[in-house]
Amino acid sequence: MKSFRHWIRQEVEEVFGVKEVRKHPLLEKWLEAEFEISDKETERLEEFRLLLDENVDLWNEAELKMNFLGPLLLLVNYNTADYRTFMERPLVAEKNGEIASGTVDFMIARGRQEPRSPFFSMYEYKPDPTGSKDPLGQLMIALIAIHQANKRDNFEFPLYGVYVIGQFFYFVIFDGETYAKSKPFLSSRSDIFKIYALLKQIKNYIEDLVREEDLVLS
Repeated sequence: MKSFRHWIRQEVEEVFGVKEVRKHPLLEKWLEAEFEISDKETERLEEFRLLLDENVDLWNEAELKMNFLGPLLLLVNYNTADYRTFMERPLVAEKNGEIASGTVDFMIARGRQEPRSPFFSMYEYKPDPTGSKDPLGQLMIALIAIHQANKRDNFEFPLYGVYVIGQFFYFVIFDGETYAKSKPFLSSRSDIFKIYALLKQIKNYIEDLVREEDLVLS
């Protein structure tokens, strides 16, 4: 059994038979998302951006979470009657006797106390680009664990994810067989407004899926 934090992309691809592709239609569609941002949201995002720009090279991982990522995710607001956020929840992925286990930093799922049928995951809040062995590999093993758990519950749908390294956000799509990642978006600059739009788009995706699959909190 090996922790999520020790997996790299090559191992994920070899053990679980997934493949990285340069382009994916679901990722391309996601990256086209645009939202009208209110004056209040614009003001808050600018506050977050300035705080990050001034402190990102000073913060450790916990401070990055508390001072920037937490407020940003609260502004998006993923807690609804049909789904909510979960943090530091354990998951396991397995294939042919190879077992990966770990905790997922942040996910959106149905359920009240325990996550059910997760839709989205965010992983790796490292303030320093050299602070993680392979953040995409770690996100991917987490998404594979989520995909396997959903499949056991007879829910199978593409998964969306994000990994964050300091000021850089990377958006990832995984369809069960292939995955693709975006170019980096720089959250200490004007990209923060695009990042916010892409995070809000996740809500639309989940709400459409909830309606289609008749998923409810349980």
